[in-house]
Amino acid sequence: MFVEILLCTLLNELKTEDEKAFFNYTRLPRGLYDEVLRRVEGRIENKDTWYRKSLPPGLKLSITLRHLACGDNYPSLSYNFRVAPNTISLIINEVCDAIKAEFAAEVIQCPTTTEEWTAIAEQFEKRW
Repeated sequence: MFVEILLCTLLNELKTEDEKAFFNYTRLPRGLYDEVLRRVEGRIENKDTWYRKSLPPGLKLSITLRHLACGDNYPSLSYNFRVAPNTISLIINEVCDAIKAEFAAEVIQCPTTTEEWTAIAEQFEKRW
């Protein structure tokens, strides 16, 4: 519960008061962060159990973005977010898979014609 409050306070403060600091922290503009969270939330949200509250999607996304943006290792993220390193490992994989599943069709396009494949091959030859 403390981590939720701390994260919400930090992100809300950065969102409302310092857009540059928010971007520096998450490496995403506020609007894009909110869109990514909205779109992956259903994929990364878990239900509470009798013995444990689930981690909120915003926390999971923030942990993942921090890792991707700064290269923070799992023990460092564990101290910063108060989440066990083994859980951090699961979270990062889960969120990256959710982002890939949600955005792949928009961002990744495979060539479908011979001409497109030829153009890619020519670019490859020029570069390498």
